[in-house]
Amino acid sequence: MNKKFLPSIISVLLFLFSNYTLSAQHLVKGTVNDAVTGEALIGANLFLVSDFSIGSQTDLEGNFNFNIDAEKGILIISYIGYKDQQIAFTSTEMPLQIVMQAKVNTIEQVIVRGNKLTGQVFAVEKINQLAIYLNPSAQADALKAVQSNAASTTIDETANVSLRGSPASETGIFLNNVPINDVVRLDQSNGVGQFSIFNTSTIESVSVFPSNPPLEFGNTTSGVVALYTKDQLPKKSNAISLNLIGTGISISRKLGKKDAISAFSNWNNPYLLKKVNPISLKDLNTFTTLDFGIYGVHQFNKNWQLKYFNYAIKESYQYQVRFPDFEDKFKQNKQRNQSIINLIQQKENTRLEWNQGINFSTANYQVGNINIDSKNFDYFSGINYAWYPENGSVKVGINTNIHRVTSSGTAPLYDYAFSTEQPNISFDTTHWIILPEVFIYNKWTLADKLTIGLGGRFHPKINQLVAYNSYQLNLAYNFNDKHHLIASIGQYHKYQLPNSEQLSLTKLASKQLSIDYHGNKQYWKWSTAIYKKNNLRGDTPNNIYGAEIYAAHEGPKLKWSLSLASIQSTIESENSSYPSDHDISYFFRTMLQYSFRDNWDIGVVYWQRQGRYYLPVTSSILEEEQNTYRPIYAPENEGLRLPDYHRLDFSVSKIIGLPFGTAILYANANNLLDSKNVRAINYNADYTQQFSEYLNRRTVFFGVVVNWE
Repeated sequence: MNKKFLPSIISVLLFLFSNYTLSAQHLVKGTVNDAVTGEALIGANLFLVSDFSIGSQTDLEGNFNFNIDAEKGILIISYIGYKDQQIAFTSTEMPLQIVMQAKVNTIEQVIVRGNKLTGQVFAVEKINQLAIYLNPSAQADALKAVQSNAASTTIDETANVSLRGSPASETGIFLNNVPINDVVRLDQSNGVGQFSIFNTSTIESVSVFPSNPPLEFGNTTSGVVALYTKDQLPKKSNAISLNLIGTGISISRKLGKKDAISAFSNWNNPYLLKKVNPISLKDLNTFTTLDFGIYGVHQFNKNWQLKYFNYAIKESYQYQVRFPDFEDKFKQNKQRNQSIINLIQQKENTRLEWNQGINFSTANYQVGNINIDSKNFDYFSGINYAWYPENGSVKVGINTNIHRVTSSGTAPLYDYAFSTEQPNISFDTTHWIILPEVFIYNKWTLADKLTIGLGGRFHPKINQLVAYNSYQLNLAYNFNDKHHLIASIGQYHKYQLPNSEQLSLTKLASKQLSIDYHGNKQYWKWSTAIYKKNNLRGDTPNNIYGAEIYAAHEGPKLKWSLSLASIQSTIESENSSYPSDHDISYFFRTMLQYSFRDNWDIGVVYWQRQGRYYLPVTSSILEEEQNTYRPIYAPENEGLRLPDYHRLDFSVSKIIGLPFGTAILYANANNLLDSKNVRAINYNADYTQQFSEYLNRRTVFFGVVVNWE
């Protein structure tokens, strides 16, 4: 950014803030809640009858806060699925307590409720739908929203979530308690992808367990992201979105007295995006995605409920990649289908769940002498039963994961010779994996201060898979309503599926200890954590030590947060030890969001972290048979660091009231200052010269979402 413009920008911002302050004379504040459940209504719209340009939206706790010039007025409150309401008020009546009546119960006699997750009290962060949409860096993606958390140590700019120094492949992703092994779109053969498959409009909440995940979740070691869809759907709603990469539509309907259904579809193409961002997307040739999803709820009676979710997508993309001796297009074509069914019986003090998931996909990846066809099949079935006595809960269950991975095609014979003229090898492999597990998890609260969680998960010997036992102990202590402490210790296991970078099944084991402290006071939140992980990936130890701090202010208008993490992640080999990719001495993030009058919101996020550890090429040898040079790398413990990473993201949005609904206009610029963040070091053909490959340059994106009933 040209420095001569900075004073002008600062002056404009100061004018906006000062102008708002001078015109604010009387504060209107309060809360909006459901009349029956008392639950806070997030994102309810409030407008003055006398001037629709003056108003607000409720925040994450259902609070609202805005200023008017007059001492009294009339408010209109609207929320999808609820009756519009008008109330008269005066400035002496604050705060207002507003309750909203549902137009018609979304599903009759909905009593399915209670704790979906016994270990929820030990979650480090909980994210709701509105927080995903308002996150300036998330691009409305549920998994990218997780990466704003202090515990996230994702070092690329994808939707793959790394938690507290562990690789993203070790993070368990669950939707409605069903594990999802294929969670990203526009992915490479190693599973690294740009966006998640989850449609945020169907997501109710996200819980993040960055270490010591509850043993309710199976086959996971170094963290869990648990997503849950809504138990209820609005009677009628419609939405259409238009943006630089395409269009999308979603509808929700109530069908009779016991059924509700929501469907969505999106079509994406990069033509306009590339026109607006020709420099940053010069290596992207094209991509096309078409997806369709359906989500439904059936209420058998007041205790029994069925939820079903199906998602299908067809995608392809091409981008330019550079190797030392040639340049080529990476091509991907993929189709997949993901289905989840949840059958739930909820009584006063018990909950019975039968959760099933099935996923199948086919894909082809091509570049140079690589041509891989992949077919995946995943099936999950789990039954669990929870009992909720007055001061605790007990949850037991049994589940089975079945995986089939089939890969065939060609791969390089030498890991430095990728051109089409270089020798390759053909392969055709199929892996079957059956993982039955039994678990028990107990949680008890003593004197409203101390909560104790104790769990075990047991896997018998099946074919070539050895038996293992996982266990954990969680403690949560509430000093008062403002200070909370969580301490956890445990041992966890996971079998990692083969992919293009790991051709065999790998057993992971992890011993972990973590201590998290959380505090809050009015609009302020803060936390700190220390943790230790002793991981064993096959026969390779990976020891991780880390610490993090976090502070946030979440006022009605101004939201601000800051986090700092430090991770020491060391891999032990036979002759030496060296840092892993996630060894980062500092990882700094700060976010600022402000809501102006007239429903304008702006947000900025700044990221800075230490560069990734890598091994440079020190020399090369000409291999005459392959007619290419073989690189000689530095010893494992004599690597270098990439330059430090810097990125500033900016977003702006406005909510506009329409006669028939609302429109949300939004725009964002990722990497606003166009920092050249180095992704990797590349070389010329004989490795005598090096050059940098960069992560995403400045990218501008904008669109509109229109909602109506």
